[in-house]
This record gives sequence, C-alpha cells and structure tokens, in this order.
Amino acid sequence: MKLLERKPARFKIISVCVCFIVSLSFINRSQAQLYPVQITPQLVPPYSVYLSDYAAPGSEKLRVIVLQRDLTQPSYQLRLVMSVELNGKVIMRTAKAFNPAPLNIDPGVPTIISGAELAPYVDSRNIDFIGYSREQYERTRALPEGSYRIIFTAYDYRRQDVQVSNEGSSFYYLSKNEPPLINFPACGTRIARRDPQQIVFSWLPRNTSSPTSAGETEYEFTLYETRPAGRNPNDIINTTQPIFRTRIDVTTFAYGPTEPPLLDNMKYVWRVQAIDKSGRNAFRNNGYSEVCTFTYGGADATFDIGVVQNLQAIGETERRAKIWWEASSYDGYKVYYKKTGKYTGALAYLGEYEWFWKNVTSNELILFGLEPDTEYETRVQTKKSGVFGPYSEIVKFRTQQKQVIECGKETVPAKADESKPLQVAQQGMTILVDDMEMTLVQVRPLGGGWFQGLGTVAPKILGRARFNVKFDRLYIDENQVAGFGRIDFVTEGVADLAKQQIANAILKDKQAQQQANREQWAGVLFQKEIFKYDEIIISDIHFEDGTIVITDSAGNTYPNEEISQLLIEAPEKAIIIEDKSGDQWVVQRDSNGENKITKVPGGGLVV
Repeated sequence: MKLLERKPARFKIISVCVCFIVSLSFINRSQAQLYPVQITPQLVPPYSVYLSDYAAPGSEKLRVIVLQRDLTQPSYQLRLVMSVELNGKVIMRTAKAFNPAPLNIDPGVPTIISGAELAPYVDSRNIDFIGYSREQYERTRALPEGSYRIIFTAYDYRRQDVQVSNEGSSFYYLSKNEPPLINFPACGTRIARRDPQQIVFSWLPRNTSSPTSAGETEYEFTLYETRPAGRNPNDIINTTQPIFRTRIDVTTFAYGPTEPPLLDNMKYVWRVQAIDKSGRNAFRNNGYSEVCTFTYGGADATFDIGVVQNLQAIGETERRAKIWWEASSYDGYKVYYKKTGKYTGALAYLGEYEWFWKNVTSNELILFGLEPDTEYETRVQTKKSGVFGPYSEIVKFRTQQKQVIECGKETVPAKADESKPLQVAQQGMTILVDDMEMTLVQVRPLGGGWFQGLGTVAPKILGRARFNVKFDRLYIDENQVAGFGRIDFVTEGVADLAKQQIANAILKDKQAQQQANREQWAGVLFQKEIFKYDEIIISDIHFEDGTIVITDSAGNTYPNEEISQLLIEAPEKAIIIEDKSGDQWVVQRDSNGENKITKVPGGGLVV
C-alpha cells in the first residue's frame, strides 16, 4: 500500500470512521473474609528510610487506625503485629517474644495509635529479621531504598495465634534525602570583582524526608582554588585542601571581606554538603551537592556576560517545540528544558523532573520527541570566552494535543522542507508521515536527507493499531517530516527479511567506511589505548579549561583528566575515543600546538 509519492502538490486525507461498540460485564463473585476489627495504617509523605522517624514522640507521620466493627462485643484487647516487605518479600516482623501491653478498643469508636505508642514496634530489639541482616540494620539504622509495604495486623491478646483483623497495608517508596541543589553562582559563571569583596552563595535544600529534617540539618560550605589552571574540579576537591570551610544552619552564605581574599581572574571550585546533626547517613551521595566552578573578576570585561533577552517558546506540534530569544554577540548558549511538575507512581521518589540541556550557537533551538499535550519549561545561559552567564527567567510552553480524526473532517499533513535535509536518523526517532507518526526501527542513510529502513505506524483511522512499514528511499527534513518517497505496509515476515537485508547493507557500508577511515589516518601515531565509552552515545567532545569534557546524548558530561594529561605528556601521539555506536573521535595537537578534535563516523581506527 503506497503512502507517499514523490513531490505531491499537497496531501489531503479524509478520514473514514467505523465504530465498533463492545459491551463487557464483569461480575465479582469473590467475597473477602470479614473480621471484627478493621486496621488502616497511614504513612504521611515525604518518606524516610529511618523507621524511627515515624515513631518519634509527637510525630504523626505513621498512624494506625483501629476500629472494632462488632458492636455486640464490649471493650476488646488486641496485640498488634507489624511486618515490613521490601519488593514483595518480608524482611522484618514483630518478634513473637515481644509482649507489649494490650491495646484496649471500644466498639464503634476509632482508635488512633501513633508517635511514641508505636516506638516499641520499630525498635530492632522487638523485631525478627527475615532474609535481611540484623547486623547491617543495626549498623546504620536505615532501611535500603526501595518499594515497601508496611503491614499491621491485630491478634487476640489472650490467644495470639487468632487473627481478628485484616492485614492493613499500603505501598510506599522509601528513599534518602536528596543533596542540596546549587543555585548561585550558577556553574561556570564569572563573578564581578567588588571592593570590598562580597559574594552571596545560595543553594536549595531537598532534605524533606524526615519530619524534623530541616531543623536537624547543617551545611558545610567549602571553597577551593584551581591550581594549576586547567585541573579537573572533581580532582581538586578530592586531593587538595580548601582555602575556606565553614558550617552553617541556613542555605545562604555571604562571603565577605573577613574571609580569605579572592584573587583576580582565579577560577574557584565550590560545593555544599548537607549533614544530619544526629550523625545519620540521611542523604544520597553522602549529602554532597554537585561540584561547581566560577571565575572571579578578570582583566577583561567578560565577567558582565549578561542574560538572554525576550526568551520565548512554543509547542509547534504534538512532539516538537521551538525555543528562541533575542540574538546578541555571544559565543554560544546552553538551553535547558524539562517537564514541569514531579514524577508520579513508582518514580515519585525522584522528585521533580530533571533538566536536560543542549549547547547551541544560534539564538534558537528546535526540540523533538516531546510528549503530546504536556507542559515543559525552559531557561537559557549565555556563553562568552568560555564562561557561562547567569540563568535566564524560566518560560513555560505546552505541546499540542494529539489530533483526533473526526468523521468527514479534512486534514492537511505537514510538508517537508527540501532545503533542510535531516543529517542523522537514529533508531527510535519519530517521523511525521502523512499526518501519522512513524517510529524508526532500523534506518540506513543514503545521503542528502534520503534514508532506507523499517518502521512502525499507528494510523488514527485504524484505532492506532501498529503496523510494520518499510521504505527503500525516503526523504526526511531536519524537522523530522517525511516529504518524498514511498512507504509500504509489510507483514511481519517481510519486515524480518527486510530487516536482515538492511542490516547487511548497513554492515557493508560500515566496513567500507571503516576501511576508508583507516586509510585516511594511516600515518598518525596513536596512544596504545582506545578510551571506550560503551554505555553512552557521545554527542559532543570539547576542551574546557584544558580538560577534555565528553557530553552524551542526554546532556550528561564526563570530564576526563587522564586524556588531557596524556596529550600533555606525549603531544606527538593522538588519542582515540569511542562510544557505544562505534563512532570515534581523534584528539591531537596540530602543527601549531593547538588542541584539535575530529569526529570519525563509523570508527574502525585501531592502535
């Protein structure tokens, strides 16, 4: 079935709707066993890995509501048993030898147990450990992070093998607190020199797991000089002493004239550690924030980099958005974007959605692969002379809703731009084809924006059922819109055969490319080691203050001091870096002594 032909004047699709109505009835014939006592535990978020947080005096984070439903019985005496499940397996249970005072409840009157009344149940001396080390728990008093079910069950106090209540339980994800988040100065910025010196450092606390965590937390602020210039910031904090260290109870620190003087044009490294005053390991990464740098003053005026002006963003389609701002004389920009709000469900413990970012040199960025009808937010940093400026304001935008085909309604598909071919297509990329979304399963570049490959489509008029398709020559523009060529529906067997044929063609292309690469670089002397990053797809490699910085496709950075040092020790030898896809990069010194990085698509270089 043909979907596209070369250079149509305009596509028009008129939907034909067929509706099927199916009625299903479900009858639940099972009956749960009824008990005279109803147990309902409640755990108030945010959650902590320390059980003692839930049973502290005055704490209401854990409550057990007990109701005697049998109104014919007088006051009743119960014994509670607590069980803790981790990922579906019981790891703790109230010890049989533990004999607390009876719990007296009256018929029809809810009894709430919380705080100090529950303290004996979370005391490790009163708990049997099942498949989990008591010694390990005693050492940290913390549960491992994970998905938990905390269960309370009531038994007759005089006949403790007789269960008289349901197993009251709920599911929770217990995790440690997040370390602080650096706010100001933003990483990589240059700070204006003032007389007298005055810099206000600030960070955002994320220690909310414990009900009293804010009052029980202090922060250690440390500041380091970068000596010699170009050293990796992470190496500095691990091997040198700070020039200044202090502990405070608030999330800001004013570095003033009474602190050690800052040197003009010096690059400084700083970080913050959140510390639990009681000595518990209550934070991830031992409470350390990210490591950030800033440059103080400078002989030139680049410290006053400025902020981007008139930042705007719009969701252009269901999965594409455009971010742009007023053009100015900067070397580049770092554009951040993320979904607004927080993770939900099983990932709720992660908190807010994380920022992704891309480096650009123009004053706009097109984002692809976004979620339909979803709100995002973006912010931008300017870059000049290798230094980033402060963050811009945050601007929000929403992608468009998924289009719903209505009977008889005419739609006009997006039109491809012949002047802007797509350079690289990857597996999993979403392409817009005749008002349908095609997901690439396998793709082979033919050059000039033309591709061969396989994909899947879900036509709206067919209830979004997914079908296999193949294309031998299809043009795709940089906005990921297919414009010319032909796409055919195929059966699963034909798709498997085509997949093998395309895989063979890709392998043949790669072998030819690798042979050409080896011939091109035959006269170069390489170090006797290839630096392989087998877990990531590399999107960028550059030098930053003399250190090689590798950026993956998700925006994560990987500074590599070892490569930089090897280049200093043996400048006549080039270094090969290789990523998960097999692409390689050659890092070398040119004839003028300048650092040079060259991408070698397809790789194949050997040492």
